[in-house]
Amino acid sequence: MNLHTWKGFGSVPYWNAYVAATEMHGSGTYFDARLANAEQFPVAARSGSWNSRGTPDRVTAKLAALHFYQLAIPPPEPRAWLTGSKNS
Repeated sequence: MNLHTWKGFGSVPYWNAYVAATEMHGSGTYFDARLANAEQFPVAARSGSWNSRGTPDRVTAKLAALHFYQLAIPPPEPRAWLTGSKNS
């Protein structure tokens, strides 16, 4: 399963598109019909942010490179108290 939130709502590329097109108000494409449900997501349904189509689209073409960069970042080493190791 490639879902990266606590409730499994979407993958990293999903959240990259969401944040770029809706939260940062970039000119890009974002669509998620689940957010049109006014009972569950009243703000997204009312604002129409579930179906964002920026013109010209300046975001979507850059999302693959952003995801590649995110995957290339090495994970940090765990702290000793997390691993039970006494050497860190």
